[in-house]
Amino acid sequence: MKRPKFLLFLIMILPWFTLPFVGEKAIKRFLPAVIFISMVSKIIDIIAGKRNWWKYYTTIHPLLKGSAPLVFGPFLASAFWSLKNTYGKFVSYLMSNLLLHIAFATIGMWVLKRLRITSLDKMSRVQLVFVLLFRALLLYGFQFVKESMEKRRNNQMPARN
Repeated sequence: MKRPKFLLFLIMILPWFTLPFVGEKAIKRFLPAVIFISMVSKIIDIIAGKRNWWKYYTTIHPLLKGSAPLVFGPFLASAFWSLKNTYGKFVSYLMSNLLLHIAFATIGMWVLKRLRITSLDKMSRVQLVFVLLFRALLLYGFQFVKESMEKRRNNQMPARN
């Protein structure tokens, strides 16, 4: 395995080792939202591929093309962590995601470009931050709607004696 492939593999696998620290209860609570945002991220990646927003130089496997290693690695793990630590505190959620996305769009993309993994093509770093924030708002919104529906359903159920 060549160096960029190996590094991309590590980028995809290492975040999974943090998930036991999120906790089983939080994983069960937030899993539907994380699956939803992972699918949205892949759709965004398909659109980005057609519009040349970014390009990938390295792939681990033909089935894991484009942003798949990032989506199913650090993006997935960070979605669990951000929901676990800030869900219910929207301003904290928004600010922490904004800082994280700015760091990724600047430092993270610089590192990924230097490692010959990916780079921005027809998208600026500011535009990338907005795309990432859009994803973050969808993630929070999905979780909010899910919990609102569960709460409403639980309130409508008759109590068992």
